[in-house]
Amino acid sequence: MESYVNCFARDGFAVVRQVFSPKEIDEMRRRVQLQIEVDRAEGKFEESFYELMGVMSGKGDLLSKVHLRDVLVDDRILAIARSLLPKKPLIYFGESTYQLGSGGRAYHRDNVDRHRAEGADWVGPYTLLRLGIYLQDHRRHSGGLKVRVGSHLRDGGRPVLVDSEVGDVVVWNMRTLHSGNTVRLRFWPDFAWIPPTSGMRRLRLGESMIPKWMQLPLEQQRGAMFMSFGVQSSHLDRYVSECLSDHDEASEAVMRSRFGDEVWELVQRKGLTISRLHRENASNWRALK
Repeated sequence: MESYVNCFARDGFAVVRQVFSPKEIDEMRRRVQLQIEVDRAEGKFEESFYELMGVMSGKGDLLSKVHLRDVLVDDRILAIARSLLPKKPLIYFGESTYQLGSGGRAYHRDNVDRHRAEGADWVGPYTLLRLGIYLQDHRRHSGGLKVRVGSHLRDGGRPVLVDSEVGDVVVWNMRTLHSGNTVRLRFWPDFAWIPPTSGMRRLRLGESMIPKWMQLPLEQQRGAMFMSFGVQSSHLDRYVSECLSDHDEASEAVMRSRFGDEVWELVQRKGLTISRLHRENASNWRALK
C-alpha cells in the first residue's frame, strides 16, 4: 500500500488509516457534547451564521478547550503533521475548532492566494496543512470531504470523494481545493462530479439540489475536529499576517494567562511551538491593543 506521505505530496491530501480506535472516537464525540455545554455556560458559543445553518462550534481554539485540548497535542496527530512538513520545529498558530452538525458546501482553498494557482503562496512547497478527525463513517455515508486531486499544484483537478472511516485522520495541503459536507449518491456512491454548490444558491444545479431519497444518509449527526500546523516560513508569516490578525502576535504572558501553566508545560513537553496566536482567540487580547 502506498504511504500517506507519498499520497499527500502527489495529490495534496491523504487519509491516515485507523489512527484512533472506535472507542476513542466515541469518547471524542461525548467530549464534544460536554465542551458545547461548557462553551454555552461560559458565553463562548459561536452564535453566528454557522449556527443558523445547523453547525455548532465554540469560540476559541481547541487548545483552550478543557475537554478537547489533548486531541490537538496527541502524539499521533503531531507525528502525522511532522511527517508531512519540512524537518523543522512544528508550529501551532492557534487555528483549530470543533463542529457538530452539517453546514454548507462549496469548493475552496484555505491559503491566502486561494482563488487561482498564482501569487506568493504558489512559490515553492506550501508549508501549512490542515487535519480533520471525522467522528463518523464517510466511506458509505454522506457528509465527508471532497477534494480535487493535485489542486495544491495547479488550478482544477479530478474530483474525488474521500473514503474516510471511523478512526481515520484526513490531512490536506492548505492550497488544495476541497469541500465539506459532501453528498454521496445512493445508487452511485463514488460519483464525485456533481459540483458542491451551497444550499443558498438555489438556481444552480449541484449537490444541494439532490433529493434526499437519492442521497446516502449520514451515519449519525456529523461531528468533526479540525486543526492546522506549519513550520517557520514566509508562507506561515504571510498566512498569519493576512488571515488571522492585523496586529502583532500575542506575547508569552498572554498565552500563559490564556491557557494556564499546565497547558503551556504540556505543549513544551510535546515539542510543539505555540506561535502567533489569533488575537481574538486570546482571553485578554484587548489589553494589548
